[in-house]
Amino acid sequence: MPTYVIVGASRGLGYQYLKTLSKDSENIVIGIARNSSKVQTQIDADGLPGSVHVVHGDMAAAASITAAARCVSSISDTVDYLIINGAYINDGETFFMKPSDFTGKEALFEMELGKSMATNASGVLFTINAFIRLVQRSDIKKIVVVSTGISSPEFISTVGLVDALPYSMSKTAVNLLVQKFAIEYKEEGIIFLSLSPGLVATASESLSTISDERLAAFKLLSERFLKYEPNFTGPISPEESVEKQLMVIHNITLRDSGAFLSHHGNQRWI
Repeated sequence: MPTYVIVGASRGLGYQYLKTLSKDSENIVIGIARNSSKVQTQIDADGLPGSVHVVHGDMAAAASITAAARCVSSISDTVDYLIINGAYINDGETFFMKPSDFTGKEALFEMELGKSMATNASGVLFTINAFIRLVQRSDIKKIVVVSTGISSPEFISTVGLVDALPYSMSKTAVNLLVQKFAIEYKEEGIIFLSLSPGLVATASESLSTISDERLAAFKLLSERFLKYEPNFTGPISPEESVEKQLMVIHNITLRDSGAFLSHHGNQRWI
């Protein structure tokens, strides 16, 4: 019975991982969330099976995520798949700001970059270090960090993407961190992967309430994505994304360790 630990399981892709993996009765599925009681309520409401567990943990706080790993060890002696989905992203004011837009707003940039790095880079390091002994006991030994295509220099250059600066910088940092871990644990056979989920429709904001400025920005992005991928028809669902991610996760081998791949298993990001 493989054990999956999903860090950042409260909503979106993280919660979809719980739903998708719970369909196989052989899986032990453990979600880590800051508000574990809220997630448990949702699990109960959705009727997910008893093989799905939820544990409190904040990946941005080393003590909290270490305590979460101890709780997980009481459920399962090993972790076969550690999937780190949790992330900080400000999709409000700073998301659509270009580098030059931070002129005169340096404190805002430093604050947002600090928040992004604290969760998206430092938090990943804390999480991997907290769970590594449980992964070492596994015969499968796979650690996956959910990243983003907008941390790919080739992709942002092709589509002309200049915004989402603090977020994409932190994700670029975590891609490097994943490579470092892959090198450190190569001899132990632990497989590390940075994995982009694709462009996924997880935002709760409806088109009826979105501002004209942001709507125009989304429209421009869509036009650029079409130039990159002529068959682009819009964001995919969380369910489709998770299914495709799991195909990649199950197929990777030690030869792929440290790589940065898309949900297609290559470097086509949408």
